[in-house]
Order: sequence, then structure tokens, then C-alpha cells
Amino acid sequence: MINMKKSFSANLVGMTIMEIIVTIALIAMLASVTLVALTDVREQSRDSQRISDVTQIQVALSAFKRDTGLYPTAITGGQEIRASNTVYMAKMPTPPTPQDGTCGLYPVYASYYYVPAGNLKNYDLYFCLGGQTSEVTSGANKAMPIGIVASTTP
Repeated sequence: MINMKKSFSANLVGMTIMEIIVTIALIAMLASVTLVALTDVREQSRDSQRISDVTQIQVALSAFKRDTGLYPTAITGGQEIRASNTVYMAKMPTPPTPQDGTCGLYPVYASYYYVPAGNLKNYDLYFCLGGQTSEVTSGANKAMPIGIVASTTP
């Protein structure tokens, strides 16, 4: 048993500087690949959250119009969507941060940007994605009662 410890200790001391540098380089390369993959997953997660938020807002707006006959005059991030005593969305979501891709080029995308249209019988809801998610392209997008239209800026 003593010889095994001595042998292991002798091998460890016998490692050359080159072997240590190669080992450190391999560990650094694996760490950088992992970091890039983790960054991509985080960006995709934020984009998925943005799509989910927009879909939930569309559902709330649809219910609002069904009950009132019109869309709201304004909606604001963090506020509720309500008509009389009915709450359609307890808290209007705000996009996850940081903004990804080219979204930072458009200050209006710091929140979901709602614009009523057609005498409150229609609306445009602008949002931005850092990358393509499902069938929605990266960059500026617009949600309307009929669906999502890609690459549109307000």
C-alpha cells in the first residue's frame, strides 16, 4: 500500500508543465462550450416566455371584446386588464430581460406595446424576439386579433 501512494505521488510530481497546460486548456474549452450552450438556452427561454405572454394577452383581449364589444383603449405592463367588475388579466406581463438579438434597437420593445385600432374594434400588439421561435421570426413582430405578423415595427 505504501508503494502505491509513493508511485501515485511520484507520477503527480512527474507531470510536466506541458501536460498541466494541456489539461487546463481542455477544461477551459469545455467550460466555454457549456457557457455558449447555456446562453442559447436562456435566450430561447426568454423568447418562449414572450410568445406565451403575447398569447395570454391575446386571450384576455379577446374575452374583453367578447363581453364589451370593443378592445380596451389602453393597457400597461404591470396593470390589470379589466372592464367593470370583470378582471381579464390580473397583471399585464412585461417582457423578460435582457432584450435579445436586435430588440435593443427598438426602445418601444422594453414593454409589450399595445395600440388600439379601428375605433377599438381591432388592435396591434408589438413585441420583439431575439431568435426565431416556432413560426415567429426574430426581431420586431406584431400580434393582432387574426394572429401574429412577423417583422413589423410600430
